Amino acid sequence: MVGYKTCPANVWTSLWVGPTWGFTIVYAETAVTIKWRRYASTMPFYNSGEKLIPANTATIIPHGGPASVLSFDVKPQVTTRMLAR
Repeated sequence: MVGYKTCPANVWTSLWVGPTWGFTIVYAETAVTIKWRRYASTMPFYNSGEKLIPANTATIIPHGGPASVLSFDVKPQVTTRMLAR
């Protein structure tokens, strides 16, 4: 697991790269609304959405089926530090 990553406001930041079961658990140090996108090695190859992440609370974001390779990117409305598992 990688530690918290600073995610600048309105900039796409890769938060998780690795395998997935079709969901990502996201934490943020401050409450923030994010846009997210998924690029994966299996269908659906691309998926996207928007989600409110409460401060210091595990939030599950379902984004498609399992994949051996996934890039999960976020674009928060304000600069914040985030973590994905």
